[in-house]
Amino acid sequence: IFNNPARDRGGVLFISYLPVTQVDIFIVNTTNTGNDSNGRGGGGIKSEGDLLLIVGTTITNNSARFGGAMLSRGQAPTIQNSILSGNFGTVASDNLDGDFANPESNYNLLGSGDAIGGSNDITAIDDPLLGPLADNGGPTLTHALLPGSPAIDAGDPTIQFDPNEFDQRGAPFLRVADGNFPNDIAIDIGAYEAQSIPLADFDTDFDVDGADFLAWQRGFGNANAVRADGNSDDDSDVDASDLAAWSVSYGEPSVASSQSSALSANVAAAWQRLSFDPGDQSDFVEDGQAFVAAEALVNADGVRPLADSKPRSLDSTRVTARDLAMESLLPFEDESLGDAFR
Repeated sequence: IFNNPARDRGGVLFISYLPVTQVDIFIVNTTNTGNDSNGRGGGGIKSEGDLLLIVGTTITNNSARFGGAMLSRGQAPTIQNSILSGNFGTVASDNLDGDFANPESNYNLLGSGDAIGGSNDITAIDDPLLGPLADNGGPTLTHALLPGSPAIDAGDPTIQFDPNEFDQRGAPFLRVADGNFPNDIAIDIGAYEAQSIPLADFDTDFDVDGADFLAWQRGFGNANAVRADGNSDDDSDVDASDLAAWSVSYGEPSVASSQSSALSANVAAAWQRLSFDPGDQSDFVEDGQAFVAAEALVNADGVRPLADSKPRSLDSTRVTARDLAMESLLPFEDESLGDAFR
């Protein structure tokens, strides 16, 4: 919901107090952006009562005299797993103004000076690192989460992966995906779910520089694009969101460069849990089931096999440490992982 002006209250939605009828309003997996209430308050929403529940929603880049995101009077809304940051109050209160204290509100990303009385909120974030409003897949526009966004994997950890649950964009964009590997998988805050780590190192040389911009420039507008074409967010195209990802990452080492050491530790830890000495390459796994267990432990951390890795069955028992590191479980075809076993 974007670019709606209101002369008075609530650029998108004004919930007036109704003393006779109780109205329940639910806003779920929604982007509310670029709206304006230039006369009063609540650039995105003004609520004067009744039950308002906001879940998995992004409210950003709205403006009003006060309460650029929301103005609440009376019953405090319940807000969960949502971004309310990056809005503008021309007089006061860039994001929230009024009654928001609610112990059921939690796992939100809020701007400076805002608190809504719940738990596990991320506060004082005035730049949540969102991409421009763009076609990031699906039938509606969204703000992609850029590399380093504090919203990635920071939502309610009790919300579990469900293959039938999707973000605002709908299928195939899962509602719970791993956007900051190798940490545990968790839902993102807001309407958009990063399906993998947002990465602007398009030429995979472990830094983000001018060569990556050229890759983006060559790929701009391409459909069915891959990472090397300038597609930072795996949404199948190259667009302004990918340029924004490059812009916030420019001059930084790629996240992938730090992944190799983390993955090495994960692989080594998996083998150590099986009482295997990775330092002794003369050892091998006698029990094929132990190999399968080790592979499952490592893959649970997100390591994908190489396309040309050798298939191994339960009765294929002679698997050395070097076999595992160099042939079976290397991420990104990066042989530095083998250092864990040398």
